[in-house]
Amino acid sequence: MVMKKKYMRTWIFKSFFIIKNTVVKWREMIQSILSILGSVLVLAEAVMWMLDTEIIYEKMHKYAILCICGCVIIAFFINKVKLKYEYMINGTDVKITLQVTDVLKNTGTIVIPTNTTFDTLMEDEFISVNSVQGQFQERFFQNNLKTLDTLIEKGLCGIDFEILDRKGSKQKRYPVGTISKVTCRGCHYYFVAIADVNEYGKPENTDFENIRTVLSSLWNQMEIRGNLEDVAIPLIGTGRAGIRNVTREKVVKEIINSFMESSKQRKVTENLIICVHPFDLREKDMDIYELSEYLKYKCKYGEIFK
Repeated sequence: MVMKKKYMRTWIFKSFFIIKNTVVKWREMIQSILSILGSVLVLAEAVMWMLDTEIIYEKMHKYAILCICGCVIIAFFINKVKLKYEYMINGTDVKITLQVTDVLKNTGTIVIPTNTTFDTLMEDEFISVNSVQGQFQERFFQNNLKTLDTLIEKGLCGIDFEILDRKGSKQKRYPVGTISKVTCRGCHYYFVAIADVNEYGKPENTDFENIRTVLSSLWNQMEIRGNLEDVAIPLIGTGRAGIRNVTREKVVKEIINSFMESSKQRKVTENLIICVHPFDLREKDMDIYELSEYLKYKCKYGEIFK
């Protein structure tokens, strides 16, 4: 029931975003309506002269309201804002996609932001059910977090850590940027440590530099352990990680720039999918069209090979 409510809210946010941002383009819609009406009238004239019948004029007169409504609907879909933008990086076969979607709906390789102790505890909102990690755990390990802990621990084998003196949560703390690769149901999940948390699950060490560190580590690990699959990444650091001085727009641009800089030395995927959750469309700093134009410009004019 909870998942159904979440899907319904997601659908509502998407629909509201599309309607709101398409209606704003009312000038373009009016032009489209006039173009459609003009095309129909030209067709009516052609039929009248060639077949000596005014049947189209008669139908338009009889169903005038339906004709106008039909033109409005067609114009709406012609000018409807998109929820997915994809561009090839100039001079390569690598694509970057900016899409409004739940990152967990993708396949291949999916990035899961987590904490430096790789805690999975969900009691008292230590790991929020609304976070990407929380949603992942609810879907695949709801009653079996011990199995997930074992898989994460396996992915951390051989990585240095420090021991914390605390109870109730994990005591091994790894450096920011540490990654544990977990395979589940045919997909590869990269758990990336983006910030420290205290024993109550509250973020610490929340600097924007953490995002840069995580992205650099991510591309490096994917070069070593990846399979050139599609890579889906959420807007890391914008949720419960509590990164200071960060906006969703800034994170999208940082992911684009970091990936393109990394692509100068290596190829880790042929399609990077930057996932903007529908709930993020409520935020004032999210202009999906402006970000798509930024992505288009970077892919067209950004220099990968010098």
